[in-house]
Amino acid sequence: MNSILPGTQVKMQGVFKVDAVDTDPSTGAIRCLYKNPAGSVTIVTSTQATMVKDTTGTYYILVTPLTSQVGTWYYHWEATSGVIVSGEDAFQVLQPQVST
Repeated sequence: MNSILPGTQVKMQGVFKVDAVDTDPSTGAIRCLYKNPAGSVTIVTSTQATMVKDTTGTYYILVTPLTSQVGTWYYHWEATSGVIVSGEDAFQVLQPQVST
């Protein structure tokens, strides 16, 4: 699990595959669901400008956790068409130990 400090931008990426080949979902919505340490779940869909298609089958969103959001973040991607997505992933936001 990757660890970052608050204020660091995180790229949450999902890769969709069919028979091990990177594939764009053909129909329906693509969604990224993520949960912050407080338990709040956010859903980002392919209709929102914050979701970016990187290459065939690869999509991402960018999130910048705040100082008040220290802890483990979880996320996963899903689509409504017949593609397989990589499993759930997580990252840790650490409490800064040095400040000015």
